[in-house]
Amino acid sequence: MSIIGPLLRRSSAILASLPPVAAAAFWMGICAIAFSLMAVAVRLAVATLPAGEVTFFRNFGALVFLAPLLVRGGRAVVRVPRPWAAASLALWQAISNLCIVVAFAAMPLADTVAISFLTPLIVVALAAMLGIERVGAGRWAATLAGFAGMLLIVRPGFQQMPPETLLVLASATVTAFFSLTVRNLGRDHHPDTLVLIALGGSLPILGAAALWSWRLPGPEEAVYLLAIGLAAAVGQAAMVRAYAVAESSLVMPFAFLQLPATALAAYAAFDQVPDLFTCAGALVIFASAQFTMRRASGK
Repeated sequence: MSIIGPLLRRSSAILASLPPVAAAAFWMGICAIAFSLMAVAVRLAVATLPAGEVTFFRNFGALVFLAPLLVRGGRAVVRVPRPWAAASLALWQAISNLCIVVAFAAMPLADTVAISFLTPLIVVALAAMLGIERVGAGRWAATLAGFAGMLLIVRPGFQQMPPETLLVLASATVTAFFSLTVRNLGRDHHPDTLVLIALGGSLPILGAAALWSWRLPGPEEAVYLLAIGLAAAVGQAAMVRAYAVAESSLVMPFAFLQLPATALAAYAAFDQVPDLFTCAGALVIFASAQFTMRRASGK
């Protein structure tokens, strides 16, 4: 039986009396800690295991730990009015996760997380290009500023840009497609349905990729894989609850708690210290994303 369910129910009962912003801050703090620990465990696991195998167990573990929470939704969870559109979530999930796992293996963790926060800005650009939303000059300027923040982190021309940077950008772009698809499907699908399809549907794709270089994990590696799945489940569940109790524009600043949490975890585990350019670039991306979110909510 999952240990996550009782903990979430007890936490939800305690937080029910708090203002929405305080509750959102708590859940995003839990999310930041979980995802930062997951990043460290991924980095340790991919040192000896293929990235495809690690990514497979990331989603498999999260699905196993979250299953008791998801099945409580009853018949609503298995109702899928638009199966083909919903199935695309599995593809986005698989590609995004695989790209970020490979990036975690090669790049400083804080840099990877900072660049991945371009996702909200890419969502704006895609929504405008696909004709989903009308985007004004202010939001376009914020989007361009966010990409300038990313260039500040990687500094192409001043240092050798890791090729894995492109994988982080690919992950952020695919995650943006994921977000737009969820936004569209959320009108007639239960949220837990989308989680189940994304996690469960990605397993055959990732399993096929993992088979090319499959290796039986040893005891220590199995611990890392277990930690990755558990941290992914806790982070996912906490994030959903944060966005459920407060508006996105209020939750967004707390999402950036993942950056200092990851930086501290990376320093403790690998002696990685983010430089001033990473910190400055992350602040630019944060400010741009926050401006975009507040404009989107009409504030």
